Amino acid sequence: MRNETRRPIEIARKGERQPFKPKLWSHQQQLRELRGRKIVVLFRDGTQVTGELLEADQYALLLRIREDKSVLTLTLFKHDIQGYRPAE
Repeated sequence: MRNETRRPIEIARKGERQPFKPKLWSHQQQLRELRGRKIVVLFRDGTQVTGELLEADQYALLLRIREDKSVLTLTLFKHDIQGYRPAE
């Protein structure tokens, strides 16, 4: 067996560089950015709930709601929600 010298690989371009494409908008990404902030959740029946967004996945939101001296943590399933927005 002889000692072979390996040369650095060369990468050939197949054409011009592609222009930068921004990431597609995703509500999942927006919810990740809102984590830890207050949001208003809008339900189909017109009810609005304001709370701190603790977690969000593809199926549910975990919200902490403070009322007077009590703290309530709720899991809200997305199929019940019409929309959400950051609280001001």
